[in-house]
Amino acid sequence: MSLLVLCAAIAIAATPVKVGSDSYGEISLESLELLGSIKLNGTTVSKLLKVTGNLVANSAHLHEIEAEGDVKLIDTLLEAPVLITGSLQASDSDFRQSLIFVGQKARFTKCKLIGITVRRDAAFKARQVIELKNHTIVEGPVVFEGGNGEVLLYPGSKIHGSVTGGKIVYKN
Repeated sequence: MSLLVLCAAIAIAATPVKVGSDSYGEISLESLELLGSIKLNGTTVSKLLKVTGNLVANSAHLHEIEAEGDVKLIDTLLEAPVLITGSLQASDSDFRQSLIFVGQKARFTKCKLIGITVRRDAAFKARQVIELKNHTIVEGPVVFEGGNGEVLLYPGSKIHGSVTGGKIVYKN
């Protein structure tokens, strides 16, 4: 009998992978996995959000994210570690745990971050760039694991930690 209960619990816990385009409004989901494009507007995902494709989140409350593709975050709260492979644009968003980014360029406008680790992708030969604009604050370190990285630091933005494997370029 207990084996039957265990099998039923595993079947319920499994998150089905959605394929295609989808959008969600002001609802709460435990977890979500999508292959395609997704728009979240006021949506809460309390555990893992896994996206392969495009993600646009507006006024969302998210926890752990694993995304591959183009990611745009607007006025979004991120409570757990975030892993993004591809491109990232974030504005008015709060990253409460570490961000791991694999890609060529990430842009932050009026954001708050704990720390950023930029991993090298063998497919990218160009310099990896983190752009901090409009009073974006990074409380901890910015680490470019592959070296030769650049932080473009615009007026009002600050990094309270160190920059390793790259340099800061002050912009006007």
